[in-house]
Amino acid sequence: KSRLSTEPLQSVLGVLSVWIDLQRSAIVGNGAIAIAELFIDEGAVIGNHCLIRDHSYIGKNVVVGAHSEVKNSILYDNVEIHHNFIGDSVLDHHCSLGAGTITANKRFDRKNVKVNVDGKRVDTGLRGLGVVVGAGVKTGINVSLMPGLRVKAGTVIRPGKVVDQQNVNKIDYQGDQK
Repeated sequence: KSRLSTEPLQSVLGVLSVWIDLQRSAIVGNGAIAIAELFIDEGAVIGNHCLIRDHSYIGKNVVVGAHSEVKNSILYDNVEIHHNFIGDSVLDHHCSLGAGTITANKRFDRKNVKVNVDGKRVDTGLRGLGVVVGAGVKTGINVSLMPGLRVKAGTVIRPGKVVDQQNVNKIDYQGDQK
């Protein structure tokens, strides 16, 4: 059963705006802020001082660790993030992002984000697009994932890496540079 009324949540969440569908078994930490249309599914844990905003979906048993921000993103079931920024992105089931992993969602020059499709660069028409991460991806601490990146399922990225569209195919299953 979900709680659609904002009244019982006012004391749990710092700020509440528009609508939030928070499932009964979800846990929300102190100082967490939720803004705009959100869905937080059963068993999800939103840590202390998190910001969840702009049409995000937090799946079943997802852990959004303390001090993380999730903006306009989909985190499928059993994803774990800790002290991260996840913006305009999709994280498939069972992903685990180490502390400090950032999904960049805008190009430095603020032009439209391009993605690689069948070896060709395609303009998405979007100035804000983070990453699409396959199931079971794991990152070490302080990994930077550049805008428009697609990371294949099962990829392991070692700590401290900067991954962009030029080197994503050089990261193999074990996360070592080829």
